[in-house]
This record gives sequence, C-alpha cells and structure tokens, in this order.
Amino acid sequence: MSATVRQLRYRHRVRDGRAVLAIEVDVVEVAEMLVASGKLRAEETDDREAIARAIEAQVRTLVELHRLTSSREDDNREGSAAFRM
Repeated sequence: MSATVRQLRYRHRVRDGRAVLAIEVDVVEVAEMLVASGKLRAEETDDREAIARAIEAQVRTLVELHRLTSSREDDNREGSAAFRM
C-alpha cells in the first residue's frame, strides 16, 4: 500500500472519529472467547486477520449494547422525572 493511500485512509478514519488501536492480548484466550461468542470459526484461531475482524465485530456488538442500555437508562430517568412532576 502506498503512502498516499495510507494517508487517505488515516484522514478518513480521523474524519469519521475512528482510530486504529494497538492492544496486547492473550491470543489464545481471546480466540477462545470469540469462538464461544460465534464471532470466529474454530479453524480461524491461527489467522490473525480473522481474529482482528472478529475482535472488531465483538467491539461493535459491545458498543451497540452500550447504546441500547444507555438509551433505556435515559428513557427511565426521563420517565421518572415526568412522574414526579
């Protein structure tokens, strides 16, 4: 990949509020968790790119769950405030 393409991808990530994060994990434990959660097939546990894609999918799931939970908590607080009035 050329420097120009990398720079363009970087600018798009920044514009979209995204980042590439380097994290240290126990690959075996993470792969086992991803297989158990259905995000990774057992035959992909030695494929680092497949693991990275599965981690991204798992993080997206966690973010969506957080959004749903936060939204419900906000609705509950608003409902409680309206009830007190």
